[in-house]
Amino acid sequence: AKKAPGARIVGMPIAFGEVSGSMANASLLSLLAFLLVVLPSVYITPFTFSPHPVLLAASTLIASVQGILALFGKPLDRAQARERHLRMQLLSGVLMILGVGSILIHKAIMGKSLMPRTNHGVAGWVVVGLYVLQIIFGLAKHTVLLSTGQKVYRWHGLVGSWAWVGASINVATGTVLVLPSIPATLASAATVMLIIKVGKK
Repeated sequence: AKKAPGARIVGMPIAFGEVSGSMANASLLSLLAFLLVVLPSVYITPFTFSPHPVLLAASTLIASVQGILALFGKPLDRAQARERHLRMQLLSGVLMILGVGSILIHKAIMGKSLMPRTNHGVAGWVVVGLYVLQIIFGLAKHTVLLSTGQKVYRWHGLVGSWAWVGASINVATGTVLVLPSIPATLASAATVMLIIKVGKK
């Protein structure tokens, strides 16, 4: 069968399969945003703090993006796409929990309050709560679909999209808090571009 113009398929190992050129661009942009956030953060922030941006950026800008794009992957069928979405979002959740744990350990070492004191911290906890709920309902949705073929919790996709946008914005605001102006601007710009790019899928 002939491929439609513009539907060229390219290999993207980061996406664990073949994806369209447009999706490959989103994957590369997510990797760029991740590197712009992580590299300056690791270099500038204290050793006990640096795992926080690394893990949260990996969760939001790499794993979650691949989980979202998995549902648009061609020539994957819907069952394969859902399996990949599930695996990547579970990975995203694990990375997010580890990232939250790392900042709590850092605060304990520094003798700071474990309660969030900034808008970034409060928003972070809201996003984590949404991700946890999304994982719980996503697993339930997947289980019901496999066992009965019935589609439940149809709001799951919409809430998940907004949770990811919130997480991405919080990554961007976090870079503004800890990085010098130029690295923070580049990282934030790449993250915003990623939100726009993925939102067009």
